[in-house]
Amino acid sequence: MPMLKDLTELSPEELGQLFPIEIVPYNPLWHDLFLAEKAGIERIISPFTLKIEHFGSTAIPNMASLIHTELWDRIHFIDFLISHSQKAKEYESLKFKLAQRFRNDRDAYTKGRTRFVQNIMTQL
Repeated sequence: MPMLKDLTELSPEELGQLFPIEIVPYNPLWHDLFLAEKAGIERIISPFTLKIEHFGSTAIPNMASLIHTELWDRIHFIDFLISHSQKAKEYESLKFKLAQRFRNDRDAYTKGRTRFVQNIMTQL
């Protein structure tokens, strides 16, 4: 019988196999999921927070994304992509290429997006 490991004991390679990178088509329900998550968080921490924002590719209309929503307090990059559709398409294309190349290597996938994000951030 194989020995079970705690998630904290898994190597990056094992985590990559367990949680592969999968880009999915845009889902208009993502915004509703964010609102539900936000409401739940606000109920718990409302006296301590100023603002909760929807962040990440799921916040950009019509952009394919990883299957999760992100909450963050800085959304300049996302705002830029929302208002610059051609750059958003370039970013989406990059994510598909990286997901195919690094399906089981989340660190490499993230590093592959870094230059694109940094280039956008220097324009802000």
